[in-house]
Amino acid sequence: MDSKSQIYELYSMIFNEKPDDATLESLLNTFNQQNNSTDNLENYLRDSDKFKKLSIELEKELEVAELYYILLNRKPDIEGLSFFKNQLVNENKSIEWVKESIINSDEYKSK
Repeated sequence: MDSKSQIYELYSMIFNEKPDDATLESLLNTFNQQNNSTDNLENYLRDSDKFKKLSIELEKELEVAELYYILLNRKPDIEGLSFFKNQLVNENKSIEWVKESIINSDEYKSK
């Protein structure tokens, strides 16, 4: 497998998206500077701000999902999960706010 293919595959695996051409070229330069080591490139990607943001979002999704299971006895739907994650990540709401929102929902009250 050539270098670009390795980088493309690694990036896709970590971020679940395709790198654009500029990103791919930048990562190829980094890869070459790090002795063509995929381990070093993986560490570089996992130390990036993009990965840190992704990790925070995933953590928030798990917290929301846990509340759905505890309070509503079901997994969250995509819309609810997305809404509450956005509130936590972008609107600086607390997990307690999410809990109260679920408790005040018609679905919870009708249980």
